[in-house]
Amino acid sequence: LQEIARRWPRNVPAIVAIDQVRGWMLMRYFGARSLERQPLELWEEANRTFSAIQVSCSTDLEPWWQLQCPDFRIPSLVTHMDRMVADPAALRIGEAGGLTNRAADRLKELLPELHGMWDELAAIPIPASVVQQDFRHHNLVISGVSYLFYDWSDTVVSHPFFACCRFLDYIKYDQHPHRRVSLDERQRRVAKAYLKPWASFLDEADLRRAFNLTRRLNPIYVAIRRYLDAPHCEPTSAWGRVMREGPATELNRFLEDADKTEPTSSLL
Repeated sequence: LQEIARRWPRNVPAIVAIDQVRGWMLMRYFGARSLERQPLELWEEANRTFSAIQVSCSTDLEPWWQLQCPDFRIPSLVTHMDRMVADPAALRIGEAGGLTNRAADRLKELLPELHGMWDELAAIPIPASVVQQDFRHHNLVISGVSYLFYDWSDTVVSHPFFACCRFLDYIKYDQHPHRRVSLDERQRRVAKAYLKPWASFLDEADLRRAFNLTRRLNPIYVAIRRYLDAPHCEPTSAWGRVMREGPATELNRFLEDADKTEPTSSLL
């Protein structure tokens, strides 16, 4: 928060006091004007603002390494993916909610294709940046004429588009008043708004290709995130169960989408 505030002070909470040793901080109250019940245009603008912060942060990753943000860049993600797919405890084969033997075999068959997708994404020149892994409408508020983003506790350095993927996943859970706009159209408009600040890096066709690849790979990304978090959660807690069951849930989601004629993840 302190580092982001150096360039974007209006877009993160002001810190009143901080104890870096214990990881405690006191933030100034920032109100509770959420995006819920707000026009879709504000959802689009919030995503443009957030991606502009990511574009700025991508120019120098050294501050994030010094702050010990985990390395979730593509080579690291591929290594974690291979380890996860080879781990029977992550796949939970035969358990309720886990992969069936057939699904586990199908996943292993798709590994070469998955490696190809990661390689294709890595070849598209979008720089790594900070990813607030819980970026969604419940973790931001409207502040004055801009937007304030909070809950940066789970921040990594990765492909920036995974932040927007998280946001889009939560649109389907909101109670948006404009029901005349379909879910697909709402997600499409928010994604297009998010991509605008990245237009200086790529033309529109390559931006769409990069985003759709990221969207297809997002269940794998979330599965890796859960897989790495699970050992650090109390196994009997509700959150611990989510982390433990999460990899198989997300891998099943990926397999379901991969076998469709037209993947639902191809949004743009």
